[in-house]
Amino acid sequence: FVRIFCTMVITAPYRFMTETKAVLLTAVLIAELCYLLFIRGKFALRVQKHLDRWIVLALFAVNVLLCLRDPHAYVENCRALFTNVLYTGGWSIFPVAVAVLYALSVNRKFRFSFWDLSALTYLLYALVVCFMREGGLREGVGDSGNRVLLQVVPLLCYAALSHFEENL
Repeated sequence: FVRIFCTMVITAPYRFMTETKAVLLTAVLIAELCYLLFIRGKFALRVQKHLDRWIVLALFAVNVLLCLRDPHAYVENCRALFTNVLYTGGWSIFPVAVAVLYALSVNRKFRFSFWDLSALTYLLYALVVCFMREGGLREGVGDSGNRVLLQVVPLLCYAALSHFEENL
């Protein structure tokens, strides 16, 4: 980041990485390194036992804060993502298939797995990433929001199918 922002001049209509975002990302990476080196396994074992829930809650809180910061942009990005997934983005029946697999697998023994939580956190993370783009998302197959969401397809398929298999 130092090399990019201190030694280069980049002119582009839209820049995803800005100086502010670079500082934020660097702070997150330093916090993660501090956790791995000094905290994990040594402190707050009760918190670490439920770290998966804390991560989901933290990502949800970040989404809420982003929505409060700029409600119009956040809602427009969500609308564009959902419109793309359900209608114009080329997803076909994939969202319906995943929903049907989950619906068929829900019973009294159903428990969220690591894979479910990974998929959920990725989706919450994708909303954050799409919000951080300078220009809003747009409807259509070639939108960057579609490309971000496309990466979660194998994980969603695996998570949904693993529950379906348990019920056979």
